[in-house]
Amino acid sequence: MRRMLVRAVAAAALLAVGGGPARAAESLGDRRDTWQGEITKRPLTLGAGMIEVWAPLQLDVSKGAGGKPVTSNPSLALGVTDTWMVGIRHLEGLCLGGASNGCANLYNDTGLFTRVSLLRGGGLDVAIQGGVDVTRWSAPRSWAGSAGLLLRAGGGAFAVTAEPNVSFGLRNRDTTPSRTGAFGWNVGSYDISTREPLLGNRESLSVPVTLQLQLAPALAVLVGASLEGPLDPRIGSFSDFYRVPAGAALVVTPLRWIDVGASLTFPMFAGRGDTRDLRVLALFLAFRS
Repeated sequence: MRRMLVRAVAAAALLAVGGGPARAAESLGDRRDTWQGEITKRPLTLGAGMIEVWAPLQLDVSKGAGGKPVTSNPSLALGVTDTWMVGIRHLEGLCLGGASNGCANLYNDTGLFTRVSLLRGGGLDVAIQGGVDVTRWSAPRSWAGSAGLLLRAGGGAFAVTAEPNVSFGLRNRDTTPSRTGAFGWNVGSYDISTREPLLGNRESLSVPVTLQLQLAPALAVLVGASLEGPLDPRIGSFSDFYRVPAGAALVVTPLRWIDVGASLTFPMFAGRGDTRDLRVLALFLAFRS
């Protein structure tokens, strides 16, 4: 499966490079009345007055996991203007099934974010974003902030997006683990002998890159990977704990206001500090109005 994913990413990159010059002049979509159904033509921010609800359902399909735990980290975004949006997000969200199914808490995090488009046109979209997250409501409560840049090029049959982001702890920097993913993954979270957090709620880097291929007006394929890791762990360095998640998704857009799809992700595709062969299957629905 991993070999197939690598081949898919390579093929997508070749298609993107081959089709780049001819497509670069096409502009990404813009306001509400011109919102694009094709994913590769959409801007990085919603149009003024638009609302988008993102509702995923994730299952752990790693060997022996039996599809548990089941989580959902929904988000809600609002376009304040054509170039500025705000929203509510979750890193883990709801964990369904109770402690017997791998859920320590039903609900344990909440976040707010904002995004501003700086440049849009000619197939290029540039934006900045930031947010504040309560990464852990249960004691000891943990807060974190984040700031990043979004770069997107394309607008025809393909688009390429890069999203470098830095998160930083705002509370309990040394007594709680760093921010977690949908299933509570924390690469090297604890020292096994002492159970003390190795990384802490400190600065971390994330650089996801995604290729979007529009196979048909209502059908798109996405492949991507990310470089992630702690910039200032309590013990060790970035090279001791970095990881490279990778995955692919299929998205169907029956109407320009609705997306449905599925994805398969390998959170520990490569890296250091954790060798678990984790796999996540996600089903998702996005609705805009």
